[in-house]
Amino acid sequence: MTAAARFAAALDGAWRRAEPLRLGAFVGAAAACDRYCLLTLPGGERLRADLYRSGDEACAFEEARFWGRFAAIGWGHAVYLVELATQRVVRHELGAYFAHLYADAAYLLASSAAALHRFDADGGLLWTSAAVGLDGVVVEAVAGDAVSGRGEWDPPGGWRPFRLSLRTGRPV
Repeated sequence: MTAAARFAAALDGAWRRAEPLRLGAFVGAAAACDRYCLLTLPGGERLRADLYRSGDEACAFEEARFWGRFAAIGWGHAVYLVELATQRVVRHELGAYFAHLYADAAYLLASSAAALHRFDADGGLLWTSAAVGLDGVVVEAVAGDAVSGRGEWDPPGGWRPFRLSLRTGRPV
């Protein structure tokens, strides 16, 4: 079976019976879940993440992908790295809304409204770039030690290019 990840507003079938991981601003059993991230692992096992937002958190984008021994879930103002074998969760605050995930065997990058973040193979944060945008950051290419992309500084449409070191996150 192929691994898969999807987001849902409601649960159906066997997903209702799956024990949830509660991610975000969970305040108790009576709290309503805002979104579900449903992960089907390669062996067919189901992993359900119930996502809770804080009152001021923008949830414009959502994305989940498998990377190494983790499921990376981007939602709200954070990236959650869920270790698949143990279900240990590492939450990384992005300082603004989550935008996109970019992954390769050698790296995991997450963009936010203003910056780019790189994570290591153990789920730790390697670096956060200085601001490269104000209302969105996209990566267009990773080649060698360079990450190239665009940041939106003057919405709508005021995009400016950036180029960062993949190793340090500093401009090159």
